[in-house]
Amino acid sequence: MFNKKVLAASVAVMVNVAASAGDFDPDSMRVGVFDFTPTVDVSESYNDNLYKQESGAKSSSITRIAPKFVLETQNGDDIYRINYGLESGLYSAGSDDNYLDQNISALALFQLGRSHKLDLNADYFIGHDDRGSGYTQESGAQLNIDEPDEWTRSDVGATYTFGAEQAKGNIEVAYNHGTKKYTNHHSVADGNADERDYKTNQLDTTFYLRQSPRSQVFLELSAMKYDYDKSDLDSDQDAALLGVKWQATASTTGIAKLGYLSKDYDASQYDDFSGSSWLAQIQWQPLAYSTFDFYTSRVPQESSGSSSYIDNQKYVVDWTHSWTPLLNTVVHVGKTKSSYKGTSAFEGIDRDDDIDTYGVGAFYSVVRQLTVGIDYQYEQRDSNQDGLSYDRNIVAVNVKLGL
Repeated sequence: MFNKKVLAASVAVMVNVAASAGDFDPDSMRVGVFDFTPTVDVSESYNDNLYKQESGAKSSSITRIAPKFVLETQNGDDIYRINYGLESGLYSAGSDDNYLDQNISALALFQLGRSHKLDLNADYFIGHDDRGSGYTQESGAQLNIDEPDEWTRSDVGATYTFGAEQAKGNIEVAYNHGTKKYTNHHSVADGNADERDYKTNQLDTTFYLRQSPRSQVFLELSAMKYDYDKSDLDSDQDAALLGVKWQATASTTGIAKLGYLSKDYDASQYDDFSGSSWLAQIQWQPLAYSTFDFYTSRVPQESSGSSSYIDNQKYVVDWTHSWTPLLNTVVHVGKTKSSYKGTSAFEGIDRDDDIDTYGVGAFYSVVRQLTVGIDYQYEQRDSNQDGLSYDRNIVAVNVKLGL
């Protein structure tokens, strides 16, 4: 599924150096028929520009506590997995920005004979948008509300694959239904966040042709419908992309796809999108202890402000190096070019942002179940709209613990 894959991939490669926790490998314990694996992440960070302001920046220390667990069992070739996690954020500058996010997901993988596979998944999120992001990034809106925007999101999907793993050809059909609803700030004074509540229905069909035991070319056809509850931003988004997946050598693995994407709004006052779209994610390991991850994508994003959609282009490079079996470092460089598309419904909107991110971190495995680390992140946004440029620094110390 193109949009979900883009989101997952971009999250994976964005500057989250705390995730690179050396050889963190916690043990599991048996609970009935399940393997139970609990972990907890704890971090203390300092952010010198909490709300991404051009001037008058507010700083704060942030304590983050994020326990989670995985329950997994296997019946023959079938796999069943449940994940649950929560994350609590506590701000020294005041409790208004405190949050408690939660996520529960379930996955079932069925191997129905040699040539048939069915994957079922369900996800439910309780999340938030930090003040200064999402709908509160424009016109000083982050200071007009007294808490972050809060939302829930759910996804239910199924993927059917025809063809054996090493067959010459495979067909994959995937469907996903999603919803996103804002649960606070429904008044005009608070920004009418619920006007951006929407549902999605997405159907993807992918045809794979194996070129070698280590590579496949594919054609991906995607159709997605956005249905807004209280606004007229309903749209149809269709894409056709040609791609390749490969593990050409022991040191290189990747996926790349390029094609055409269109986004057509039901309401005539909104500008449609049509043009090239791509995603590439490549991992290169020139040495057993050194890995480079490259990521780039272009896909329109649903707007979170005064525009109909955002044309996003992302470019990321991460370098992970193991200096010893116990000590890893990560270096991150990223750039996002965001063009906010104005329409007759959003007169005068001509916003273009360049966001640069840099990060460096070091992580030490005290034991297999305990990793400690420190990281630094720098972020800068250069916008052609007054009041939207900013820069900020974040320093964090983190601990990851398992059984």
